[in-house]
Amino acid sequence: MQNPPLYNPFTVLPSTLCENWNIPAISTCQDEPTYRQRRSEVYGLLLLPTGAEPPGNWENIADWVNTVDNTNTNDTKAKYLVGIGSFLPDTQVEVSLAGGRLIENRERTYRLNMAVLNIDDGHTALCRKLQTNARRFTFWLITLGDRLVGGPSGIRPQRVNADFVLASGNNSREVWNITFAATFLQYPEMTSQAIDFTGAGLAPGGGTGGGVTIVELSTSEEMYTYNIPTGTWLVGWEVRGDDAQSVSLGLTSEGQELGGPVDLLADQTWVGQGNMTKTNASFNIYFSGMTGNNSIKLWLLG
Repeated sequence: MQNPPLYNPFTVLPSTLCENWNIPAISTCQDEPTYRQRRSEVYGLLLLPTGAEPPGNWENIADWVNTVDNTNTNDTKAKYLVGIGSFLPDTQVEVSLAGGRLIENRERTYRLNMAVLNIDDGHTALCRKLQTNARRFTFWLITLGDRLVGGPSGIRPQRVNADFVLASGNNSREVWNITFAATFLQYPEMTSQAIDFTGAGLAPGGGTGGGVTIVELSTSEEMYTYNIPTGTWLVGWEVRGDDAQSVSLGLTSEGQELGGPVDLLADQTWVGQGNMTKTNASFNIYFSGMTGNNSIKLWLLG
């Protein structure tokens, strides 16, 4: 299919453009000694092809369950992509009025940069399409702070690209870098509270959110087994030990299906991503090849 015409940012106006401008309500107490500051790193993308049916309620993960299907190949379902990324301001247009006595904001451009580490042939095919300007989709961002950014219609990319990074060095790993640029007059809508990825809608305000759960473990064994519950995605893991070791992670005892073996020095960390695991049944993961004392962190979604 051909790409749509170049996106004109002035065809989509913010809902507040013609409304009365009132300063919104703000929390009464803002000087507490401790407070929660959400983590901002972008770890996930939802890509909805042009013409595909969007979720009924974009703020409810239960509606996304029927919208996302990573096995679909006819552009009727959204895709879920995991990586390590950022969404940062790039350029800002300002208009000088009344001989410079008034400066008004116009369109602004933000740039998404995401590194995909857990790579399969589907990731490679997607990145090759992005290199040929394939942008027949809208996207939403998911942050480690459990925010979903994109509003009911998603964000339309104006420019897309991808780079295949094959660096030198014995310990280097493949990285596919994805870049989107999006232009808008006003920052896209985001969930006002943490999005609840357990399927119950939004988490209570001020809570910890129901999205990514971090499980912290410790072991001095050569192999460690952990059970991933039904309905849970293994988003990522981190292994760090006090001795040199060669660590693998698999779906079978001493297996390497999810990664490894990775040679680590003492106090060196291995970080991996595991978005290719099933969710319809519980399963075990197996860390093997460890020596000394190790700390393990798991990021679980669901």
